Amino acid sequence: MTKNYNLDKIPDRVDEIFDKLTSGDFICSNSLDKNNRELYDIVEDNIDVLSEYFNKIGFVIEHGEGFFYFSKDYRVSDDRKIEKLYGYIDILDFLKSFNNNFVSGFNFTPANIAQQCAVDLNLKEKLNDLKRDKNKNIIEKVRDIIKDLKSDGFVEQINPDEEVFKVLSSFSYLENIILTINIEDDNDEIA
Repeated sequence: MTKNYNLDKIPDRVDEIFDKLTSGDFICSNSLDKNNRELYDIVEDNIDVLSEYFNKIGFVIEHGEGFFYFSKDYRVSDDRKIEKLYGYIDILDFLKSFNNNFVSGFNFTPANIAQQCAVDLNLKEKLNDLKRDKNKNIIEKVRDIIKDLKSDGFVEQINPDEEVFKVLSSFSYLENIILTINIEDDNDEIA
């Protein structure tokens, strides 16, 4: 028997939640943005009602460890998104090579990563293999990667003066998707 939720109990800020999630952003519990954390609490407290509400308009609200995101209720994948995820495979490998503890809550600076590249030739080679502009120096290449991570909602800047960033809980989404891609690739090779 299907459970029907009282859609009159939709939270007041459903429009903000919808706008944020349909733009491809994550709602994270460990965001520095107070509004983002408040939205996370609203979604968490009203997940059943919101799931039904969004499902009726073709969206599936997904929950990871400390984050929410939308997925469309369809089977056809967007090639651009898949291509972007494949690009993140090497970025994730680079970041984990920099520090295996590069996970939700981890703080870092571009300078930390660049300094490590200067003493670790393997890490520097991985950075150079990321198809970044060959005319840029190490710190500029690292900043480009961080810019991508920030625009995709995986990190936030916590101190602009010292250029300190924090890895958000949504980063685990990226790790899980890439793990899935790697597992599927391994299974394809076995067959």
